[in-house]
Amino acid sequence: MQHVLRTIHHLSCSGGTLISKCIAAMQNIALASEVHPYNPGPYRYNPFDPVQLLLAGNMIESDKTRLDEIFRQRIELANRFCLEDKKTLVIRDHSHFDFLMKPEPSPEPKSVLNLLEADYHVNSVLTVRNPIDSFCSMNSNKWNHGGLDFDSYCKRVLIFLDAYKDFPLYKYENFCSAPESVMKAICKNLDITYYQGFINKFHQIELTGDSGRGKKLTIIRPLPEVTYSDAFRQEVARSYYYRAVSERLGYEL
Repeated sequence: MQHVLRTIHHLSCSGGTLISKCIAAMQNIALASEVHPYNPGPYRYNPFDPVQLLLAGNMIESDKTRLDEIFRQRIELANRFCLEDKKTLVIRDHSHFDFLMKPEPSPEPKSVLNLLEADYHVNSVLTVRNPIDSFCSMNSNKWNHGGLDFDSYCKRVLIFLDAYKDFPLYKYENFCSAPESVMKAICKNLDITYYQGFINKFHQIELTGDSGRGKKLTIIRPLPEVTYSDAFRQEVARSYYYRAVSERLGYEL
């Protein structure tokens, strides 16, 4: 019998950290934040993990076979320790690495799921935000590592949606307007117990990637209205891929 794992997927600056905090605030949840098998990270002080130091320092080969093995072993350990401690492991995928950093996403860009689904039954959810807002926020945070213009960014969003088209999808805007209702649905899809006290606890949770408004947010409320320049409005109006995304998700400028 396969063990069950839970995963959440979203692009950067789309409200995913805040939603992940709310998942982590449910009872007996252990959330591993921004996990990716092919991104060992930079060479820096890390007294706990000699393998990461060797990989990041280019002292050993980081071929896919080795990285797959390391990732599978780490997930197996993480899940076993969570089970021993009577906790449920939830994995927050670092989708930014798959979809927004490379020249073009690979034909099979679901790196985390591609490895997990061979060994586990995986319950997954997808969260999205209007690409206009997530693109502006990504640029403001200087995370546009690929130097994407708006249309190219929306093309990546569309690839992201296609890759996870079979999973339940939740809009960040709906979550901000009705957090309890959306969290109940997310918990149901992930098969974890809903805890209504999350609304008073989420802001105490610390996660990686906490760069947006959720960093200091203690009350979840609808997003403030944003004013865009005429030049950017024209760029949005010209975007072929934004029209495709907006038709699928119902977003407008």
